[in-house]
Amino acid sequence: MLAAGPINLQLPHEHHPLDQAAADPYPAPSGEPKISTLALVANRTATAPRKRAPSKGDLKEAAILDAAWLLLAKRPLATITVAELAAGAGLSRPAFYFYFDSIEAVVRALALRTANDLRVALGPADTTLSARDNIRRRIGGLLARWKADGARMRAIAALAEHDANLRRFWSEVNDEINGALAAEIEVLRAGGRALPSPPTASSLVAALSAMVWRSGYEMSLLPARQRDYEELAETLTEVAVRAIFGEVSGPDPTVS
Repeated sequence: MLAAGPINLQLPHEHHPLDQAAADPYPAPSGEPKISTLALVANRTATAPRKRAPSKGDLKEAAILDAAWLLLAKRPLATITVAELAAGAGLSRPAFYFYFDSIEAVVRALALRTANDLRVALGPADTTLSARDNIRRRIGGLLARWKADGARMRAIAALAEHDANLRRFWSEVNDEINGALAAEIEVLRAGGRALPSPPTASSLVAALSAMVWRSGYEMSLLPARQRDYEELAETLTEVAVRAIFGEVSGPDPTVS
């Protein structure tokens, strides 16, 4: 919001080309344990990796992910079959298992895509904007993800409730993003530009981020004609501004 530290997540090894593909451009130094692909991708920095042309396996793997991405926008995860994902990628059902062990493994890989989208939406403050506009930009960015990918994000969230590895991954992504936002509030407080504790900056960010996340979740469940993400973004921005700065930013221009 205002809701990215390294993430050290170990997942049970899944035998598919994600691990092999990641191992080629990102070899672990001799003697160091190899981490899972989910952790490796989550830990990538802004430094550009060594590039290589995608292999046939990479393309097939990407095709499976794309097929899942499209299906999850239309149907619940529980109704999607391996046969459909394989067909969407131009593979036989047995060939699917060369790339992923299960549908759940596909969803874990899609979680990386979503997490990276959230990192972009909730990234560092734009120093050319006011504090309020930075809050509005981030809230709008998160709600834009719910608008575009609501069904997929709900599927990932639902799986995380029962998948300890995925739940831990999301928890660490959340801690990473919220930690950066809390650090910004601490700077504002130190300069006398934000309300002092209590609550702590971490507790304040956790509450506001949960509010924005749940609001986006609920909005994505409404019929399309009832979804007003712009009004929701303005409302949530006003709440956040008052909670952080203790001031009213002015009337909502969308309200007469």
